[in-house]
Amino acid sequence: MTGIRPDTQRGTFVPPDVPFSFVRAVSRMRMCAPGVALIALLALTAVPSGGGLRAQWLGDSASEALTRAGIDHIYNMQFDSARAEFRRVIESHPDHPAGHFFLAAVEWWRIMADIENTAYDRDFIGMLDGVIDICDRRLERDEHDVAALFFKGGSLGFQGRLHGNREDWIKAANSGRGALPIVQETYRLAPDNDDVVFGIGIYNYYAAIIPEMYPFVRPLMLFFPEGDRARGLEQLRRASRLARYAKTEASYFLLQILFNFE
Repeated sequence: MTGIRPDTQRGTFVPPDVPFSFVRAVSRMRMCAPGVALIALLALTAVPSGGGLRAQWLGDSASEALTRAGIDHIYNMQFDSARAEFRRVIESHPDHPAGHFFLAAVEWWRIMADIENTAYDRDFIGMLDGVIDICDRRLERDEHDVAALFFKGGSLGFQGRLHGNREDWIKAANSGRGALPIVQETYRLAPDNDDVVFGIGIYNYYAAIIPEMYPFVRPLMLFFPEGDRARGLEQLRRASRLARYAKTEASYFLLQILFNFE
């Protein structure tokens, strides 16, 4: 667990650069139902990095800096500041899904901070539908557009996570089935990308442990690739150390996994 510090309040471990306000907020959140984790894939939640993919993303250092600043604001629960950063990204790149996706992510964390409150659900789903539309337009021009694949998979995964938390299992399953091949294709195109590895790590871990804990899920697993618990956990640890944008999100899953399952 090199580079991970103990959180004495939770008896688990987090990377040293994760904001304490984020750790404290996570400790108050309800653990996501394990079935949701598998069906919705818990999907991807951040932009891939990696030198080989730079041309696929926003393309300028100023927008990348705004994106990172906005993500930091999210995890410090400074939602208004985060929205301001992502709206500036959208102004510069209105046809790119990144700014739109992260603006929706602000609403996700507002929902997670008060999970029983459904007042923001419709707006959140609608914002993600908008991201998917942007991605689809890009994919019509280039079916191998990595950015479009990534953000479409992430948007479907986010929708699945919310539907699962609301116990709407059919919608959660539909989102998961839609997200999985997109996530797999993104990983095929960018296997060494630490942010992309985050999403695959989530799948590998939960696809391995959920059938063991909940036998009723096993028939569903016939339609999904086999998981790998040890590999998934290592991929999540790697993402929590090395990912550019998904580092804190990976730490969130480690907090929950290490406390609840390991």
